[in-house]
Amino acid sequence: MKNDLAEVRKQALMINLWKLSIDTTNSNNLTPLHLAVIHNCDHSIVTFLLDRGADLGCTDSEGNNAMHLAVFHNAKTILRILLQRATDCNFSLNTFNYEGFTPLLLATIEDKLDMVKTFLDFGVDANVRDQKSGRTPLFHALENNNFDMVQHLLCCGADKKIKNFSGTSAHDAVFELEGISPDIKNMIIGKELFTVNSTRAEKRKKGGSTGG
Repeated sequence: MKNDLAEVRKQALMINLWKLSIDTTNSNNLTPLHLAVIHNCDHSIVTFLLDRGADLGCTDSEGNNAMHLAVFHNAKTILRILLQRATDCNFSLNTFNYEGFTPLLLATIEDKLDMVKTFLDFGVDANVRDQKSGRTPLFHALENNNFDMVQHLLCCGADKKIKNFSGTSAHDAVFELEGISPDIKNMIIGKELFTVNSTRAEKRKKGGSTGG
């Protein structure tokens, strides 16, 4: 919490001598790695704890692991370190907290586009559905009326036809939600219309050539 690498090294040595886990928690069920993320400590401390075996799977009392916490506390540099380590050790990037959200879903809900981009850069599933309502990141971005988020998710393969637990997709929601900007509607529906019109135009072109 004091962002003091030298002291962290010293305490890690003591923990090792006492044969305690590097993931020993405090009264709030937070590990040293959790605290490093919450307090946005220097990346050297995060790396040190991970090198000493800090478990990415440890969760707080609400089921949040270090990546969830990085989103909550806007720890962008730390998030990239965590994602790289998770990738290296094949740790799932789509873990759910007790509310049913993955770190990517949380980043989308909180309109943190930079973090969403980071998750997608690391290959996180753009179509993961939350366990609370079945909404995808695209659905949440649509509800937030966030043009840039919707655009980026679509460019990264977000599927607008995936339905939530109530049977409604992001594509359907465009017609049901109030206040959605025309630009977002065009992205969700316009591409589809453009594809249809382009196909028809191509058929007409071929038909005309054949007739000539």
